[in-house]
Formats: sequence, C-alpha cells, structure tokens
Amino acid sequence: VGEIVQVKILKIDRETGRINLGYKQLWPNPWDTLPERLPPGSRIKGRVTRVTDYGAFVEVEDGVEGLIHASELTWDKRPKHPSKYVAVGDEVVVEVLQVDAPNRRLSLSLRQLQPDPWRLFAETHAIGARVRGRVRGITDFGAFVEVEKGIEGLVHISDISRRRVKHPSEVLKKGQEVEAIVKELDVNARRLGLSMKELEPDPWEEFFTTHRVGDIVRGKVVRFASFGAFVDVGGVEGLCHISELSEEHIEKPEDAVQIGEELDFRILRLDPEGRRIALSARAARRDREPAYTIGEDTGRIASLGEIARLQQGEGD
Repeated sequence: VGEIVQVKILKIDRETGRINLGYKQLWPNPWDTLPERLPPGSRIKGRVTRVTDYGAFVEVEDGVEGLIHASELTWDKRPKHPSKYVAVGDEVVVEVLQVDAPNRRLSLSLRQLQPDPWRLFAETHAIGARVRGRVRGITDFGAFVEVEKGIEGLVHISDISRRRVKHPSEVLKKGQEVEAIVKELDVNARRLGLSMKELEPDPWEEFFTTHRVGDIVRGKVVRFASFGAFVDVGGVEGLCHISELSEEHIEKPEDAVQIGEELDFRILRLDPEGRRIALSARAARRDREPAYTIGEDTGRIASLGEIARLQQGEGD
C-alpha cells in the first residue's frame, strides 16, 4: 500500500467517472507469440498448479497455463485418477500437443515423454509369439487380456477354444492367468488380437486319426437343425441326418432325440478337409440288435427290427 506503480488506462467512462486500469497490459501478451515459441512437439518445463478429475493444469511461464488431459498422463489402458500421477507443486517436463492462442488453450502431454509400451511390445513380439497375461474383462464377444502394463489384447470368442464356446465366461474368469498366441498386432490402432485355441491340440485332427468309417462312437445331441441333429463326439461335432435318426419316418429331429441325450452313432462318412462327420443312430442300433435267420430255405440273417415288422405284417 502506498507504492507507486505504472499502469495502463484501459477504459474511461465519462458518465460515471470510472477509469479501468491494467497492470499486466504494460507487457506483451505471452499468448500472442506462444504458437511461434511453443510449436507442437516442443518440450518445456512447468509446475503443476491444479489437479482435477479430468487432468492436471501446468504453468509453463507467467500467465500461461496448459492442461494435461487424464488420457495424456499415462499409457495405461485404464488410467487411475490424475492425482495418482502428479501433485500440486510437482515440477514436470511436458510436450506441447496443441496451442489455441485466441482461446488461450494449451494442450500438454506427459506420456509422450515416456516410452510407448506398444512400440516396445512390437519390437519384441512377432505374430505367432507366445504371451502370458491376466484376464481384465469379459464381454459377450470375447475376453480382454493384459499382457503387459498398458497393453491389452482381445481373445475373440472364436479364438478361446477349439471346442464350441457359447459365452467366454464358460471358460474364463476375471483375474485368471492365461497363455495365448499373438494373432494380430497394430501399433497405430492400439489393437492386439490373441488366440488361446492355437495352443490346444486340434481335436479334429485327433478324431480323424483315431476313427474310421464304420466305427461306433458315443455322442451327445447338442443342437437341432431342420435337416438333422448335431452331435458332440468328443470335442468335435458330427451331423446325424434326420433320415438316420430313427427307423420310423419323423417330421423333425426332436421327434426322435432330445438335446443332451447321449447315444451311440455309427460313422458313415469322414471328410477331413471339410471337417465334416456324418453319423447314423439308426445304423448303430441295427449293429446292436441280435440277428436271426428268416426261413429255413434262404438262411438269410435278419435283425430284431425286421422280425418285428414281419410279425406286424402277419398280424395284419
């Protein structure tokens, strides 16, 4: 108080007799030359003045304050609150992202001065590399696995297992450690595709190696189609056509079998290239029926089913 200072007259209101004065106007406005002095990509030291839910404000020079948005504080996929990374009073070196002088907005980044974990990951992991990680999230279409700090990959539901998976939660749970193969890697898009099923033995190859046409296999009915029933025969699915489900004529598969029902099937055809297996419940039942001769003269062998039909005919 009492100090004599030099000021600049900003406005005079002659009606009220008021005079608006300015002290900072005696010096050039730093924002006017900021775009030339701090172009995008330049680095500058500053002091953290405020920390909010959405980021941290940093004073880089007198009268100039910039914002480090929460997404620019760290490379973490799921960043914590900004206060976990910086505090008021911290001296930090930041990189300029954008300068909007007319609106006095300065966008800054702290993470740009840190190594990009995605680029480091790409330098040490090629397509086909094996990685280990922890399940961080499960959705209807797959599971997100953190393989390194700041890097999460997606295991699509079709890549979880060689067996049919209706929902990822059937196989995986949050926090579970898993191994996978790098299937896709796009550093710029921050996209990592993983596959767990590539580490499993191929059940199709195993089935085609150990089974032949004519073999009897045990299977479980898992789903229906208008033309037949799909059957799980040990990790792979075969089709039992509607005509091979029953000796009798049926309109739909569920007239002969139920979902979850287990029974024997005979292998009619194997197609390793197309990964198709044709099955017959009717033929498997015939194989189990004891045989009897029909007539003394012919000596032909008949099954119990044929005998029953003959007896039914005689009764008519």
